[in-house]
Amino acid sequence: MVATGDLRTHREALLGAGAEHHRGPLTIGGGRSICQLVDPFGGVFGLDGPL
Repeated sequence: MVATGDLRTHREALLGAGAEHHRGPLTIGGGRSICQLVDPFGGVFGLDGPL
């Protein structure tokens, strides 16, 4: 899981760079969200940060 300063901005940038949606974003409380993406090689990775 990678911590980010702004989950939506980083998620959109990664989708634009070739990653694909896998799961989320899900609100987990405390103003934070998580999501998972798939890189072009099939690896799943996550982002964690404020909405």
